[in-house]
Amino acid sequence: MRLARSLLSLAVALGLAACFVQHAEPIGTAEPAAPGQWSGFWVAEPLEAGGEPGFFAIADVDPWKGVFSVSDADPDGNPISDPIPLHLRRVGDTLFLDVQDKPGDPWMLFVVAENAQDRVVLAWKPRAEEMRRAIEAGSFQGELKLNAAAEVEELALTEFTEAQQARLARDWRNLFTDARMVLKRVPIR
Repeated sequence: MRLARSLLSLAVALGLAACFVQHAEPIGTAEPAAPGQWSGFWVAEPLEAGGEPGFFAIADVDPWKGVFSVSDADPDGNPISDPIPLHLRRVGDTLFLDVQDKPGDPWMLFVVAENAQDRVVLAWKPRAEEMRRAIEAGSFQGELKLNAAAEVEELALTEFTEAQQARLARDWRNLFTDARMVLKRVPIR
């Protein structure tokens, strides 16, 4: 996986590593958006005091089908990497962003915890114990790897049915940690 790009590189730069929920196909259904609703220059606030912000550009591909591209950007808003797909998806009342580094790679899931015109808050990091219990109970099928601190290092869902997607959408606050990535759209200088 080439993590030196877009939300993925931002996540790595912010110390998120590979703690995403990974799955084979985009979740739910496409969420239509008006042209320009998601496109623009975005800055991610540092997750820790003294950390560096992340910069990226989102461009419309087919917003009516919830399809965009995302690239790393410099602080002036200029894309500095090849774009990768970003899909806006919906399951019930919950919005998600799915990103894929390259065709054939797993999709990586972000929950849209808050969505305002120029501010988006994302959840991405699954709770280790809750996910372990859900997999052991058969609520999800997948492979869960924990690091030495008993935090999720990798979670790859091997099956992700509509019922499982609905459970994730309904229970995401319990299944994801309280860590949030705050993104703000800013005018290009």
